[in-house]
Amino acid sequence: IDDMIQLITGWKCKAPDLEEEEEDEGDEGGEVPQPPTAETNPGAEEVAGEVIHDNMGIVVKWCGMDNDGYYTRIQLHVENNCDHAIELYGEDFILNYTATFPANLFCFLGDGESAYCSIDLINYEMEQFGAEVVGALDFTLQINNAYEYQTIDEAQVSIRTEHDGYYNEFSAAGALLFDENHVRVIVHEIQLDGMYESYLWLYIENLSDQTVMVSLDNFYSMGWFLADASAYECVLPGTYTIAGVDLSELYNLGIEYPYQIENMTGNVYCMDEEYNTLASSEFSYCVGDPNAVYNYDVTGTTLY
Repeated sequence: IDDMIQLITGWKCKAPDLEEEEEDEGDEGGEVPQPPTAETNPGAEEVAGEVIHDNMGIVVKWCGMDNDGYYTRIQLHVENNCDHAIELYGEDFILNYTATFPANLFCFLGDGESAYCSIDLINYEMEQFGAEVVGALDFTLQINNAYEYQTIDEAQVSIRTEHDGYYNEFSAAGALLFDENHVRVIVHEIQLDGMYESYLWLYIENLSDQTVMVSLDNFYSMGWFLADASAYECVLPGTYTIAGVDLSELYNLGIEYPYQIENMTGNVYCMDEEYNTLASSEFSYCVGDPNAVYNYDVTGTTLY
């Protein structure tokens, strides 16, 4: 009968291969293949770089630095040899030993994956801080389980480039708004350049032995409440930072030059990491008085 069916239809019945079925059934009860990792895949290409963190199956290497004219990027390579996805963050960046700097680092990796990422520093912000190059960068590396939202590792990491030993060349001359608990807030510059480029730039210095949060708010100028004018900065021990207070509302009021600002008042709060107030005060800043504007000098290099 089978020969007749094959002759008419061209199709031939084939009995199932019992040996193949038995092998397939055996595979179902066997070990499930795992994604290749740097350890399970010996053929993976080794990435050149300096190991700056190696713990719990997570390896971070510093691979170099480049500059595209807008960003200075610290290139990293991350290997995740864990059996779960991770999120890698960087925080509390200290640039060239003296400045708390607003850099960025984030990387997501699935289990067994590796990838390149970078710490991005904006060049014009480096100029504001008096830094021409990156000589040293210290920060806290935090690694989370991506799906359980739980910190699994945290470490202090240091990167030293060929410019190590360079210190930021920063100086500020302006009114002293706050000086308590070894924390000082000094007017660095007033920039009035349209609605989107009008700022009161502040130099905030922390010479204490603890991290502090510095907040400025409740700004008034010539009887006007400046709702958008505020600043909030975390400053690490023994460092300084630069904060910008939005003055765009002054531009909307027709103020185009600093000398047109008769006075400015506000509040300064200094808090610890638990947001307990260490000190607070009110300030009154007479912008139009040249003796008040330049009554205090500070040089950033004195921090070190």
